[in-house]
Amino acid sequence: MAIESKHPGYHALRRGRWSESGRIYLLTTVTHDRQKLFSDWKTASVVASVMSRADSWPGANLLCWVLMPDHWHGLVELSREVQLAEVVRVAKGRSA
Repeated sequence: MAIESKHPGYHALRRGRWSESGRIYLLTTVTHDRQKLFSDWKTASVVASVMSRADSWPGANLLCWVLMPDHWHGLVELSREVQLAEVVRVAKGRSA
C-alpha cells in the first residue's frame, strides 16, 4: 500500500536518480515537521557524534557536514558498490 506524502513532489525529485561508486552526493535530511530539535546543545552533540562516526556510513565516506537547528547537510562519497538509499537509511537509523 502506498503512503501518501504531504509533499508529493519529493517523489518526483527522486525519479531518474541512481547510485554510482566514487560519486559525491549532497544529502539533506530534516527533522519531523521541521522541529528545531538541534537547537538544544545536548541533542545536537549526540546527533553530531553519531553522524560523524565512520561506521554510520557503511560503504561511503562522509567528507563534510553541518548540523542546523532543524536539518543536516552532508557530502558523502560512495566508496563501493552500495546503494545511496541504504547508506542514508543506516545513518538516519543510527542518529534516531
